[in-house]
Amino acid sequence: MWCEKVLFKDGVFQWKRLENLIVLAKENVAKMSSNPALQVNKRQLSREWQIDRKLDLTDTIKDGARLFLIDEGIRKQLLLAMTEDSKLHIQELVDVYRLVEDQIDIPSVALEVVRDLPSVARDVMLSWSNSILSDR
Repeated sequence: MWCEKVLFKDGVFQWKRLENLIVLAKENVAKMSSNPALQVNKRQLSREWQIDRKLDLTDTIKDGARLFLIDEGIRKQLLLAMTEDSKLHIQELVDVYRLVEDQIDIPSVALEVVRDLPSVARDVMLSWSNSILSDR
């Protein structure tokens, strides 16, 4: 899986690498929004333009949460990363959040998560039942 190759090195989560990826993504959005060929027609609503100029992390957050719930290996790796060296990596989480806080539309993410809840619940149950059956 790509996240293991990019975000983990020798089994250790690379917090700075995650921060760098977020910064690069934000810079790319800024470059694209300043490209004259991609400029939005001024008649469009300014709210729409503001949304277009931000990273849309809704699907990424949904997919990450789904992966965390379903994939036991990823869940273990992330929990170990957050507690590595017998300390909670709260500051690292705060640093990552600060990088994306202006990019997240919490009400939209919450609405998408609620809409996707039946599908996620089904996938969690299938994953759980597969793990139970494979143990036999």
